Amino acid sequence: MTSREIIDGVITSINAQIARRKATAEGSKKVAVEIGDDEMIIIYNAQIQMLERIEKDLIQVEMNAKISYMGINTD
Repeated sequence: MTSREIIDGVITSINAQIARRKATAEGSKKVAVEIGDDEMIIIYNAQIQMLERIEKDLIQVEMNAKISYMGINTD
């Protein structure tokens, strides 16, 4: 397995976990909107924004990792 495959596998796993957490937060926010709970709406908006920032940071980490390990083969 190459370093690139390892990095891709880890990034894919983290992205899937972030997507699940975002979906949960968005579903909970929808419920909060339906019942008119403004405090929970604010909390879920913040949680969704944080997850989106993590996604963006992860893209940068992935790029840096691929550059750092470019050409290294762990076969």
